[in-house]
Amino acid sequence: MLLFYFGDNFEKRQKKIQSVLINVKSKRPSSNFIHFDSFDLTDEKLKELLKSQGLFEEKNIILLTNIFYNKDLKKWILENLEEFKKSESAFIFSEEKITASEEKEVKKFSYSLEEFKKNKKIDENLFKISDYLQSKNKKEAWTFYQESLKNGILPEDIYNVIFWSIKTLSLSEKFSEKESGLKSFPYKKAKSNLKNWKKNEVSDKLFNLLKIHSESRRGKINLKNSLEKFILEL
Repeated sequence: MLLFYFGDNFEKRQKKIQSVLINVKSKRPSSNFIHFDSFDLTDEKLKELLKSQGLFEEKNIILLTNIFYNKDLKKWILENLEEFKKSESAFIFSEEKITASEEKEVKKFSYSLEEFKKNKKIDENLFKISDYLQSKNKKEAWTFYQESLKNGILPEDIYNVIFWSIKTLSLSEKFSEKESGLKSFPYKKAKSNLKNWKKNEVSDKLFNLLKIHSESRRGKINLKNSLEKFILEL
């Protein structure tokens, strides 16, 4: 059985997959749960999982996250979609993006296929959090973060603004205005706010944000909680 969920709205996609996992597990209580992403799955292992059907009534529930980042694995999967459909194990794919032609092909063999799109309309006021972060106004940043969540702004969108804010600080710290590639206003504002930061602190925070993003996309941490922790540790 093949179930496929994709789209750039990571939070909604994750909620759907959690719901699907609970539902499938309830129907197969003795099944084995296995999870792989593009970093730790090989084509040999995938072929092995596809052939393995479990013992007696036991069936595998296999969650595959962002496997399409690996072009070779993606090619092999698309060529063997019928085998995934026929399998008595449940293969649940979670992908950030696929092409229209890939979606059309997957749809032919999927028991369930659904796209989760991000709301592209982002409140311009969201960029206020950048000012609070760069000036290290922890209280205002945290309050604004909570208000943004209550107003329906997704953690992923807030992350993008926070990352841009810290990255701007980093660029202004390391490069001249011309070399930074930034417009004059954000560059000068960031340059002025560097007085609030210790040596190497900006680089450490930028690395931390990259780690948060990577681990949240792999399902290892909760993005909303991790961003709150990041703000409180300013």
